Amino acid sequence: MSRPLTMPRPPAGYAFPLAELTAARRFAARHGLEASILLDHGRPGEDFEEVIALAARGPGGPAWLLWRDAEHLVMRRPDGTEARFVRLSQALATLGG
Repeated sequence: MSRPLTMPRPPAGYAFPLAELTAARRFAARHGLEASILLDHGRPGEDFEEVIALAARGPGGPAWLLWRDAEHLVMRRPDGTEARFVRLSQALATLGG
């Protein structure tokens, strides 16, 4: 008995270039935020190779999540809304960068 082959779904979010990861960490340090790189992160039905989390220091502080989809950089704000950008620098500028 053979099982039908299924093609894996492409990830919803892709890895960042090293220069962008470094820029996000520098931005966080300058603005008193914590930067975390979440590998193989996901939510139901979607997998992300990398997600950048920028959070206010201390427990329960607001957090921004950033990931790359096939066309844009996506930022989820603490209120759950999402915005799309072409470059990381554009997204960080909305946070005061």
